[in-house]
Amino acid sequence: MAQEQCFSSQKSEACSLILQAGAIGEGGEIFILKMGIPVRISDMARDMISMSGFRPGEEIEIRYSGLRPGEKLYEELITEGEEIRKTGHEDIMVLATDGHRSMDEMNRHLDRLAELGRAGDGAGIKEYLRVVVPEYCPETDFSTPHHQRFPNDKQRLSG
Repeated sequence: MAQEQCFSSQKSEACSLILQAGAIGEGGEIFILKMGIPVRISDMARDMISMSGFRPGEEIEIRYSGLRPGEKLYEELITEGEEIRKTGHEDIMVLATDGHRSMDEMNRHLDRLAELGRAGDGAGIKEYLRVVVPEYCPETDFSTPHHQRFPNDKQRLSG
C-alpha cells in the first residue's frame, strides 16, 4: 500500500507542477520542473507489477533490452550556452534561451529541410540541421552498436 501511495503522490506532484507551469507561462517558454527524488525505471516496473498483484521476476519477467539507436541513457535538460532562471514558484524554473523562434521562422526551416529531403541531399540536411540546431552532431554513426560508441554507459547501466 505504501508503494501505491508513493507512486500516486509522485504522479500528483508532476501533474500539479505541469498545471502551475502552464498558468505561469506567457507562451513559448521551456520550463524545468523539480520533480523530487528520481525514480529508476526498473524500480517503477517492479512496483507496478506488485501493485497489479503479481510477483516481479517470477510471474512477470522484467527484460532489459538495452538502448536502441538514438536513445539516451541520460537526458540533458540544459545545453551549453543556456541558463535557467527562477520563477515565482520554487519548484519551477524557466530556460533562458537566446530568444524564441517565431512560427514563421520555424516553418521556413522546415520548408528548407523538406526541399533538401525531396532532393535526396542527406549531406545538405545534416549541414542545415547544424545551422538550426547548434548542438546537432551529424558525426554520430548509429550503425555502430551503442556499446562500441559509448563504452562507459555499460558501467552506468549496472548501477
